[in-house]
Amino acid sequence: MNFFFGLNNDKFSSVITIPKFSNEDFLDESLLVEFSIKKGKWHVSEDFEYKEDELFYYIKETNNYSFYTLIKNEEKKKFNSSEINNISNLTFSKPAYRANFKVFREDSGYSSYQQEYPYGMMKVKGNIVSSISSVLNKSSIEKYVLFRNIYYLPINVDFNVYLVNLKSKSVLEKFNCMTNKSNFLKINDKYLDEDIYLVSKGYIGIPIYIEVFKDGMISMEHTHPPHSYVLEDRKQIIYNYKKKFIEIIN
Repeated sequence: MNFFFGLNNDKFSSVITIPKFSNEDFLDESLLVEFSIKKGKWHVSEDFEYKEDELFYYIKETNNYSFYTLIKNEEKKKFNSSEINNISNLTFSKPAYRANFKVFREDSGYSSYQQEYPYGMMKVKGNIVSSISSVLNKSSIEKYVLFRNIYYLPINVDFNVYLVNLKSKSVLEKFNCMTNKSNFLKINDKYLDEDIYLVSKGYIGIPIYIEVFKDGMISMEHTHPPHSYVLEDRKQIIYNYKKKFIEIIN
């Protein structure tokens, strides 16, 4: 199962465009559903605002907590309100089944990102490490990180994300984040050194870097996890790599 999320605040709005087809065929039996937390339980609903045509679903009126996926109609009955189980393979495909995630401002530009939050990430606690200098541009006038966590339990738990200088072994800034939320972090221009990393503690997520330029244009980028670059002895190498950052934030 793959899930999709939005962003909505005083800086940006978003549109999620979800295809009604996979890489192989049309998903004729698909049902678009929204996940939200109500009274400590998962609430799964198909009664929310969206538009559609023959090829796509379009979700604009979203918030920073709900998220979405496609399932078969009969699979809705299998969901457990206490935790999300991987009961549908409708959005499982190779290459990965993705939605288009567009952020924009009404008076300026927009940028798009091919988005997915795979089920495998939902059941994982831990840390992510992401280099911010590789994706943020010194010429932009606004810099943000959308840090999205989706956890399989219906909880909104606080956790921290840090800006860490690996060279000086110091924490530059600490952000308060929450599980099952699109967290929105503002990055100061002074934190663009090549030795500075974004590090989460306790929970993982997807960091998406959003920038605004003087002409109103918007850029959106992401970094790949460290294991994407390691071919052999991956587990031990990544463990040793992350250990350096964990020692700093602890």
